[in-house]
Amino acid sequence: MVKKLDHYTTVALTAHAKKRATQRGVKTNTLNDIVRFGRKTYQSGAIYYSIGRKEIQKHQKRLPAIKNMNGIHVV
Repeated sequence: MVKKLDHYTTVALTAHAKKRATQRGVKTNTLNDIVRFGRKTYQSGAIYYSIGRKEIQKHQKRLPAIKNMNGIHVV
């Protein structure tokens, strides 16, 4: 579930998602940024958010840390 609050995006994580993010060393703030700035695609009934070269170029001035998110996908 994604909530839009002003210009901030917060993601409600399931216990499974929290466990997987911890295993991968991905912080909640990073997940929020990927949902906020990532490319949104729909596939097999799911929404995918991903950060790639185009998103990095588009948002790097606003969020310098986005360059470290290259290749991360959130389902």
